[in-house]
Amino acid sequence: MLINKLNRLTALAVALAFAFLLPAASPVEAAEPGDILVYLDGCTLEGDIPPQITAGRLMLPYRVIAEALGASVAWNGDLRRVSMFFGEEYVYLYIDETTMEYGTYTGNPQGQYKTLTNETLTLDAPPIIRSGRTLVPLRAVSECFGLSVEWDGLHRTALLLSPDYEQAETGNLYEEISYKAADRMYADDESFILVYFNGKGAVSNIIMPVVRNAVAATQTKVYALDESAPENAELAADSSAGLLWIWEYIEGNLNLPVIFFVSGPGEVGAVERCTDYEDLTCLFMRFPVEQALAQYRTNGVVSRGDDAPSFTLTDLSGESCSLSDYEGRTVLLYFWSAKVSACRAAMIDLHRLAADNPELVVLLINSALSDTEDDIDVFVKDNNVRLNVLTDPIARTAGRYGARIPCTVVIDPEGLIAGVGQAMSYDEMQLLVDYADMRH
Repeated sequence: MLINKLNRLTALAVALAFAFLLPAASPVEAAEPGDILVYLDGCTLEGDIPPQITAGRLMLPYRVIAEALGASVAWNGDLRRVSMFFGEEYVYLYIDETTMEYGTYTGNPQGQYKTLTNETLTLDAPPIIRSGRTLVPLRAVSECFGLSVEWDGLHRTALLLSPDYEQAETGNLYEEISYKAADRMYADDESFILVYFNGKGAVSNIIMPVVRNAVAATQTKVYALDESAPENAELAADSSAGLLWIWEYIEGNLNLPVIFFVSGPGEVGAVERCTDYEDLTCLFMRFPVEQALAQYRTNGVVSRGDDAPSFTLTDLSGESCSLSDYEGRTVLLYFWSAKVSACRAAMIDLHRLAADNPELVVLLINSALSDTEDDIDVFVKDNNVRLNVLTDPIARTAGRYGARIPCTVVIDPEGLIAGVGQAMSYDEMQLLVDYADMRH
């Protein structure tokens, strides 16, 4: 055990100058390779087996697609054929064969019907049967039924929008503004919600109708900034020209659109991706700009050697927990979300770290704005979490630490920051813990 510790401290001397002085990485860089999300009209499509990628194509159980669309389905065991009917369109898919037939029909697909047109398409990946479920290529089927389909590779997310997706009236609650107008509001210390998007981007064009419907449903004032608009083109091409508070979060890190909760110069309190309709409505309803954004005041990202900001939070049993309770001990804070796959993967390493370092205090702080109590309870149960879980419901503590999920902060026994990192491995966290212990 002593040899292992000495080896870690030797590695620490080399790693310190690099690993823990780098700025926090974007959460998406830590996305779990196996986790794929599929959204239709802002709602998650889930089946009893997860989506899979075969031959570079995303495959989903056909009944999941059909139920979400309200399509009819039929199975022909002799032909090993899946039939799907939506509107006046039909699709025939054959198990383990790359030929797909599609066209229009008339009649009752559950009884007598007649095909009017018939075309064929060669698929890159044929329908397959896995765990008793028939998986079909999502894009090919969806596009035959007129859906818009885009793949967000950065977040491993497929986004679909129905051709008849209804758009609610937002009135003056949804307002598109220019860079200059947003900068003025920011400089004038105004509090506002800003959705930053690209009107020429395929992903934005699928998600923004969902955003506008969330605005209408919650009656929340939201501003939108289209970086592709002519009046914004020059500034969009030069990040030094303005809105540095946006570029700090956007450039090279996140696909658009992104939602910002802003409360004046230097006070960008929260940044969230726009994807899920329920998450958006939850955010808009729980955090009215005029009331909540004042809670996001922050002194910026903490660095090694800084005094650790104090906090008092509540655990899942309702008991208060303060940083001062652990004076004289090394403390690891892990800021997490139930909806970030990297956080699920990290639970194994965090429990192992706690077991290997009996004197270490590990506090799991849920600071995701969109996580509900049910989300947290399910996460804790599904991942067999046995560490102390604290809730940071308005992300005030996360803001004071400058933590972007998933984020690890280690505090030494003197109450000073030993290091900050994002999506860290077990070895990286152990090095920080060793460093904190060595300083004491």
